[in-house]
Formats: sequence, structure tokens, C-alpha cells
Amino acid sequence: MLGKVKRTYICGLILLGSLLLTSCSSQKAGQTSQTGITEGSLQCEQSVYINENSNLAVGPDGYYSLDLMSSKYLTYIDKASARETYLCSRPDCPHVDESGYHILETCDAYVGSAVARSIVYHNGYVYVLKYDPESYNVTLVKISADGSVHEDLMVVGQAPDQGSYYQYVFLDDDTIVMTYKPTNDSAEESMASLERIDLNRKEKTAVYTYTGKGASLGYLKVVGQEVFFIQMTKLEDDDVCQLMKWNAMDGQVQTVLDKNMVFYTIASDGKLFYYMPREGLYRYNLNTREDKLVRECDEDTMYALLACDGNYVYLDNFHNRFYYDEQSGHNLYVCDLDGNTVNTIPMAIDYLELTDQHYLFTRSFVDGKLPGWAYIRKEDITDPNVTWSIVGE
Repeated sequence: MLGKVKRTYICGLILLGSLLLTSCSSQKAGQTSQTGITEGSLQCEQSVYINENSNLAVGPDGYYSLDLMSSKYLTYIDKASARETYLCSRPDCPHVDESGYHILETCDAYVGSAVARSIVYHNGYVYVLKYDPESYNVTLVKISADGSVHEDLMVVGQAPDQGSYYQYVFLDDDTIVMTYKPTNDSAEESMASLERIDLNRKEKTAVYTYTGKGASLGYLKVVGQEVFFIQMTKLEDDDVCQLMKWNAMDGQVQTVLDKNMVFYTIASDGKLFYYMPREGLYRYNLNTREDKLVRECDEDTMYALLACDGNYVYLDNFHNRFYYDEQSGHNLYVCDLDGNTVNTIPMAIDYLELTDQHYLFTRSFVDGKLPGWAYIRKEDITDPNVTWSIVGE
């Protein structure tokens, strides 16, 4: 019975991610271990996100957002003021038509039909995946930080519908690692690929392939020149997941953890956290391979999504009500790196989107308004009475 619960859980994660519808940098300080992890200061940029993909991308001074309703335009949220504007450099641009709801195609913020949750920021530029509903082509688009310049870089693949999605991360300015995952839940024999894209040559090469029933690869995170990912296979009574890593220097693929989990996040000093359904939060040391249960689950955290900002690990029990108790309250648990809960923050309908050094973000649904963003400033996360504020208000 437990196997069926796990299978339902993991399959449900893919479905929920589709319905609700990004590299790691190391600052060189201290010594580098044999795993390529710099002791003392490593921070994985993907680890601030609670899910594989996001509608937000973190920039130096603010956040870039792909429109939550139609995925047709970009906005920018200023870190200092938490106010949101269209990503448009033209001071005379009205941005929208007379109705106030439809973005003008002449506005810098307009990107056309994009794949949901496909926005990434890297080294001064915003990237999205544009979707052509007639040819099914998916094109990587590079956009200047002020929105004024849009450049189609290359077609990276196809998708039979706009709900199919890709995840991609940057190894360096000219190299992307990408996976593709369809929205169906088929258990037929299939092949999944980890692909390396050379943006200079406009070439895509499969660096690792995996064949199995309902095979998929995802949840990419980068540490230096190593790409971590989840490898999943569907079985009759269960799904089998493994945490893997691909080394871009020597091309080798290794199993990091052969444990049936999906959600993981990387902190600093080689600390990796992962969540085992109905067990709890584990901390795994990538350098020493020490594996420790640091927070046992309880009735409210049988299932949890994970993110990390380097100082705290965040457990979002969004799935608890779907896979354990439909009466379960929806909360965000702020934990230190030893698994101790320092605060419990009530959540609304959606899960945490990201948590960087400055803000927590989640989607907001306010009566009479289109979906938007809500935030909590990081200096307030240990306040037991903290509440969410609406971006721009």
C-alpha cells in the first residue's frame, strides 16, 4: 500500500507542476574538495526555488517575472521597494490596450507565446522559451535586462502542447544543460536525455540518456561543473527515483543517493538536504557522505517541498493535504540547518515560489485582481506574527 501511495505522490507532483504552472555559482573561498565543492561559501542558485521551474528569476537588484496568466510578457520587481513594473525601457509606452488587460505587442515587455515557468536570469540577461503553436518549435530567447533587446538564439526542441516543459540551467555564459519532460503520465518504455547546448555553435548534444518505463530526468541543480538531477522510472506499484550527477569536465555520471525521494536542495559547505515522504528531512554531506535524519516528519509534514537560502531550509507542506490528510493546514516551516523549526508561516492557496537572501515569494490571489505575487522580507521570517504583503501595494 505504501508503494502505491509513493507512486501516486510522485506522479501527482508532475501533474500539479503542470497545472500550477536557473545555474549554481561558487565563490572561491577556502579549499576545493574532491567533489568539486568549495568549502565555506558555495551557494546553489537553483536551491532558492521550491520547484523545478519558476515564473520568477532572481537578478542583482530585482526579480524578473513571466506573466502568470498568459506567459506573454515580462515584469520586474524592484528589491528595494517591492514594486512591480512592466519590463519596458520606453518611457512613453502605454504597455496595455484601452481595456487595461491586454499587453501591446509593441511594448518591450511583450514576449509572445512562451512556455510557462521558463524564465531564467544569467549574467545580465533574461531568458525565456518562446513557443510556436503551429510548428511546435520551442525557441530560446535572450532579452536585455531593461527589456529593450530581444534575440532569438536557437530552436532547442519541440513540444506537442504549451504545457510540456523544459528545464535548463547555465554552466557558463555559452553553455546550457537542458531536460525535457512531457505532461503525460505514461508508463511506456521511453528514453530521457540530459542535453548540453553550445550557444556559440547553436548545437545540442545528448550527454546522458536513460531508458526505462516512463523515464524522466529533472530537478537540475549545478555545483561548479557538476549537474545534479533526479532520474525517475515508473513501475506498477511504485516509482523509483535516484539522485544523480553529471560531471561536465569528464562526462561521467554517478549515483549520488539511491533513495526514493524527489525533492532536494543544496546549502553551503557541501550540505545537501532531501525529503523522504513519511520519514522526514535528511542532511547529506557531499564531501564526507554522512547521511542524517535531522527532522522527523509529523502529521503536518508527511510530504514537503524544499528550498534553501543558505541560512535556512524551508519546508512547504503543500502536498500533505493531497496525499495524506485533506484537512491538513498549509504552512511553511522555516528550519535551521540542523532541522530545528524556528518559525511556522501560514500559506495561502499556492506553494512557496522562491526564497533568496532578501525575500520569500508566493503567488497571491486577491478578489477582483489577476494572480500576482506576495512577499515577506527576510528580516521578518522569524517573527511569529509575520504576514504576507502584496507586491506593489
